[in-house]
Amino acid sequence: MHDIYPISTYGYMNSLLLIFLFFSIHSKHALQAQNAQPVEKICGMSLESPPRPIEIRQMKEVLESHSNWVAVIPYAFSREGDPQVYFDSERQWWGERSDGVAALIRMAHEAGMQVMLKPQVWLMRSWIGDFDAGNDDGWTLWEKSYEAYIVNYAHIAAREKVALFCIGTEYKLATKMRTEFWQKLITEVRKIYTGKITYAANWDEYQDVGFWADLDFIGIDAYFPLKQDDDPLMAELTAAWKPIKKQLKQLSETHTKPILLTEYGYRSVNGAAGNQWDGDGKPLNTNAQRKAYLALYDALWHEPWVVGGFAWKWHFKENAGGPDNVHYTPQGKPAMDVIKAVYRKTLE
Repeated sequence: MHDIYPISTYGYMNSLLLIFLFFSIHSKHALQAQNAQPVEKICGMSLESPPRPIEIRQMKEVLESHSNWVAVIPYAFSREGDPQVYFDSERQWWGERSDGVAALIRMAHEAGMQVMLKPQVWLMRSWIGDFDAGNDDGWTLWEKSYEAYIVNYAHIAAREKVALFCIGTEYKLATKMRTEFWQKLITEVRKIYTGKITYAANWDEYQDVGFWADLDFIGIDAYFPLKQDDDPLMAELTAAWKPIKKQLKQLSETHTKPILLTEYGYRSVNGAAGNQWDGDGKPLNTNAQRKAYLALYDALWHEPWVVGGFAWKWHFKENAGGPDNVHYTPQGKPAMDVIKAVYRKTLE
């Protein structure tokens, strides 16, 4: 037998239901807002790790690019046949060691910029993406030394109130083979550091990373080869971005995480938008670099699922870059005018 309620009771129950639904929806939107990208887009610049201490005026010069974030990069290194990660060596440059890194962070904060702390390991005479410890003993040794390296900088990130911490860069093979280690490492870092965390996957690695769910941003070093021609047309670059953009959007939707371009940039040479890692010895072409930047911004920058990114790379030496420079830095080149215009408009 069903209970029979008077009409007034039904009205009361309906009111309670409406109130419950209102607060449920409100709470859901509040949670989504907490997990959404920052209101201010990351208009970032990756910094050189300088060999000697710099002055605050040099850090403030980065503001001329209209950057509101910088990436500070404490380098470590490994050797072929030796799986250990070495850091804080006396032979390393000032900006690569803990004391210099902390000083750079403080200067960036004093200049009014947020910081991504982005530890990165060089594999001597090779690329870190190809690093293979060889066997279980080697991997165990690597994991122990790599964790010590990352934990050291997680403590610095926490102490210096860094807004974003990157747990690794372009470890293509190691991320695929040692997923459980990376998941445990993320857990350990979160015990120390309470800010946002990402990982910088190479452009051909991100689909194989098995721990995006454990991070706040999907980090990608966006050196996608677009067109191998010396100086392709803008229309060709725009067309080349379309399938890449589709894949990135799908990745973001799958993991409900925004994409962060942990690195992006182009050399100022012929073929800048192609296999740019093969750029040594190619003729100068600052216009090819400029167009490659324009195409990236046109394809990705205004998408709501892209949280921003860090251009590669700012050098602190006097007269860095310049119109005859064939390297990545946009300083003193037409590409810098493109970056300034996009960053300025983004932050208006």
